[in-house]
Amino acid sequence: MSQDQIDVAAGNGGGALELSEHGDTALVRLCGHVDDALTRSLRDALTWAVNHHRMVVVDLSAVGAVDRFGLGALARAHDRATALGAALCLVAPPPAVRAALRAARLNDLFTVVDTCPGAAAERLPAAS
Repeated sequence: MSQDQIDVAAGNGGGALELSEHGDTALVRLCGHVDDALTRSLRDALTWAVNHHRMVVVDLSAVGAVDRFGLGALARAHDRATALGAALCLVAPPPAVRAALRAARLNDLFTVVDTCPGAAAERLPAAS
């Protein structure tokens, strides 16, 4: 994938993701429902992003809900990023996603910011 190229994947459950590169930062934008139908694509995108970038930003601003499979993919990607000396942060999770993180006791695992620039990724385009 070259800089600024975007990969798009959609799950059967109405969720979708975009993966793009911006220098040493990867941006994963999710929308809709992040469930088991989207989790394989999410896991693959996060694994690739963590293995190839020092910073991975996961934009959750357009996510309606996330299930345990999606939460597991995020947690595993965070652990892998930490092991590689990279960073993974979550951007703008809506209240339902924050509640799911709390329920799974993952809310303290992640750095959570309100905007992409807050993720120390000021060269990223704003979420649309």
